[in-house]
Amino acid sequence: MIKAITIRPLSRKNLARTIVEVLYPNDNHLAGKELRLKQQYFFISASLQTAVAKYKKNHSDLRDLYKKVCFQLNDTHPTVAVAELMRILMDGRDELG
Repeated sequence: MIKAITIRPLSRKNLARTIVEVLYPNDNHLAGKELRLKQQYFFISASLQTAVAKYKKNHSDLRDLYKKVCFQLNDTHPTVAVAELMRILMDGRDELG
């Protein structure tokens, strides 16, 4: 027989605090800085890959990407996007002709 486990619900304040700690880790130590960089890279890479994939659905030449797509970099950390876009485009360089 399986016993039901009752977990006391977190208060809204504790839930909000937990979410903030996950999304915005304390980066005043090395482990926090590393986690923050990994999170930023993950979201940046996913966003860029999605944008390029959507562009490729309607356009055949990646060399014209700049004519239709614009990326706004609002912070110093997302500038990783420049290097990541270069990586994505280099991986697709066979499509450039």
